[in-house]
Amino acid sequence: MNIGLNKIYTGLSISSSCVNAVQVQKNKTGWELLRWAHHPFSQGEQRYSFQNTNAPDFMKLATAISKVIQPMDIKKSAIGLALPCEVIKLSIKNYKNLPETDALITKMIAWEMEKALQLSPASLRTDYYRTELPPKKASARLLAAIGVDAVLNEYESLCSELKLEIRTIAPAALCQLNFYSPVLPTSGIIAFGGLFENFFTLFIIENGQIKFYQGIKKRPVRNYYRNDIDRVLQFYSQENWDKPVETLYIGSQIGDRIKLEPLFKSLANIKTVMPDEHELISLNTDCQKSEIKQGLNTFSTAIGAAQSLAPAETNPFDFLKMWAAKLKGAGTR
Repeated sequence: MNIGLNKIYTGLSISSSCVNAVQVQKNKTGWELLRWAHHPFSQGEQRYSFQNTNAPDFMKLATAISKVIQPMDIKKSAIGLALPCEVIKLSIKNYKNLPETDALITKMIAWEMEKALQLSPASLRTDYYRTELPPKKASARLLAAIGVDAVLNEYESLCSELKLEIRTIAPAALCQLNFYSPVLPTSGIIAFGGLFENFFTLFIIENGQIKFYQGIKKRPVRNYYRNDIDRVLQFYSQENWDKPVETLYIGSQIGDRIKLEPLFKSLANIKTVMPDEHELISLNTDCQKSEIKQGLNTFSTAIGAAQSLAPAETNPFDFLKMWAAKLKGAGTR
């Protein structure tokens, strides 16, 4: 029952405007934030891509990572790395028949991407989560994560040069969901919207199982997030008119939670909740004394990346909470 308690987990998140690092541990009362560090990019934003090698400014990125890792105690702690949503694609896939092995399932997903994007299956890394538990024998719904090997290798090589042990590579959307998921109910139909600098995501979860996902790259303008979330909810409703969303939960890596909250109150016929991050994780004395001006929500993705390294609990929904698309190493799950 004490597996994973008091073990330190490190999370590193890269975005278009900054790099964040955290160290967390799980104790008997919940998660505790031990250390945090933030480094913004001073000259313009970094740009990221799914298909093309990124190399935005790796000297600048290397400097930022070095600065946020410096306060961390990483001697005995592997690292979970969260990359921007633009780098790793997420999608819901429905299959009437699934192969029997994980290796064949990942190959099948890669073959589909070859048709859609004209990419060789050998050039991709894939991971998936069965959204229906227990899995059905004949058909299955998968939440799939796909990354291009050459692109992911750039970040792995950079971290290797910095002598960092990267245990997992994951999309920011899943790491963020991982952090906020403890407040998401496991009954009923709810939506979770994630806000990032240039991206927003929307998950529809029914009784603890993901039924729908949409991610859209957008400009960092507040009204874009509100309007596009409204449109995606309307699209979902057209296809699922008999299963209305009861509550929309909003997690944000950007902005001030209190200032963002009124933006979504105007959504019609749906209750909106912006969870208080301090109810999800406590800050130890050192973090409370540090002079970081960013809100705790800024670190939500890095915290989720760290938490995904911990063992999952016994509740089936907890496996979703701790899954973060472990795209570490070509062809692995």
